[in-house]
Amino acid sequence: MKLYVLYTSYPYEGGYVHGVFSTREQAQQALDSDDFDFGHSETYIQEVAKDNFIFQQIEI
Repeated sequence: MKLYVLYTSYPYEGGYVHGVFSTREQAQQALDSDDFDFGHSETYIQEVAKDNFIFQQIEI
């Protein structure tokens, strides 16, 4: 099973996870939503395997 992590990467500071979604469409809706202004060009949707989620480091 895949999970989709919506996060913002900050140079030299790490990053911030905004949410974890079960489908890419849900993650994309959150990213496109007017309810949140991510205001950063380094906001991504990263696909990760559920079994590796806790242990996987998100890298770009």
